[in-house]
Amino acid sequence: MTIKAYKNGKAPRFDEIKHTPVHLGEIDGCHHYAFPKGMTPPKGGKTVKGDDLKEILSQSPIISNVKIKAAERILDIAPSWRQQNALSDLVRLQNKSKPIGDEKERLIESESLLASIEAIRERSNQIETDICNGIIIDLEVDATWIIEKDD
Repeated sequence: MTIKAYKNGKAPRFDEIKHTPVHLGEIDGCHHYAFPKGMTPPKGGKTVKGDDLKEILSQSPIISNVKIKAAERILDIAPSWRQQNALSDLVRLQNKSKPIGDEKERLIESESLLASIEAIRERSNQIETDICNGIIIDLEVDATWIIEKDD
């Protein structure tokens, strides 16, 4: 994938080509487009890399929407206080040589909860990459958020 920035008024037209890039947004006076692998960007514009790329992606409305949807899903499975309790239990109990009473169960529950949250975060990252690669994704569909495991 290549990200290119074209100054306002200088952005190319995409009505004459078979596929169009993903418009990431108008940011800092430029239109930013993600060109999927195999798609040659038109001449002009500046290739965005490194820290500039991170900055553009952090400001992109389409990418921000993915992050918002991921945050909603995380909060649906565990409000902030529950996440904090799980982290606290994990730190406190993981290094204990022999958890006693309900500590072992709380440790297992905390690990499970945090693994579920991490799975959503990983899927969110993959969705962002897929979008930049031109894959149309409906963020409202539950199946979108299921991580497919390679066997």
